[in-house]
Amino acid sequence: MSENREPAAEMEKLCLGSFADALWVIQRTAVAAAGVGIMSIPGDPGKVLICSGGRYTPYELPPPVRRHSIDSLETMIDFATWWKDLDGEPCTIWHALGNIVLRMGASPYEHQANYTLVQSRGMLRLATLDQEKNQGFEQRDFIRLLRIELGQDNATLVTQFRRLDWDTTDKRSGEVSKDRESLGAAITKKVQGVDELPDELAVEISVYDNLPEGERVFVLCAVEIDFANQRFSLVPLPGELQAAIRITHALIHRELCDRLAARDLEVPVFYGRPQAGA
Repeated sequence: MSENREPAAEMEKLCLGSFADALWVIQRTAVAAAGVGIMSIPGDPGKVLICSGGRYTPYELPPPVRRHSIDSLETMIDFATWWKDLDGEPCTIWHALGNIVLRMGASPYEHQANYTLVQSRGMLRLATLDQEKNQGFEQRDFIRLLRIELGQDNATLVTQFRRLDWDTTDKRSGEVSKDRESLGAAITKKVQGVDELPDELAVEISVYDNLPEGERVFVLCAVEIDFANQRFSLVPLPGELQAAIRITHALIHRELCDRLAARDLEVPVFYGRPQAGA
């Protein structure tokens, strides 16, 4: 009898884990415990019968893992409040690039509420500009980039680029000698208003589209002008995009902590991605 009790005792110890754990124990002890099996209970999907050595023991199955998709920070705080009132088990909030996760429960089978952060059009456009080596925007297209694609509403700045006047003139020089005559032509391009243009632009954007108002940051970009071809380029300075993400997540962190404090909730908030079972 002692040989038959050992597998059953081990299953009893693991029953608080998961159904998969029980299956693993059954497979490992199949040789030692003849006739081991699992039977469902009609009308009660939350329980099974574990048969080990002719002994039937009912086990409650853990609830299925629930992963919810939510659409706002306020809903995430609502979930944390609901969980605290419902179960009292600990919960944590994690945020990283593109995602905020509320983990409810301490086991690796905890519930989760996920809030997907959508990168803004401006952020995505600056990321592509950072990768493009030869942009070469014409004047009209460069103004469109500033006004429409990056959403810059600085009328003074846009007007400076719009009023830029490319003045092209020909200056000819000649040389005459006794046995030859040569003429050379030099084209001089003068840009009216170029002294008024900045070398750098602080482009104001939101890193994410679906965050509360006010979560805007500045990305410092270099303005490059190709005078020979009358072209423009806009390039984020090294580290600026990464800094914008860090600043935005610092704002997210503060916003989450403030909302939790307003509900009198003690929920740790972490910057990073949780691992299963952590």
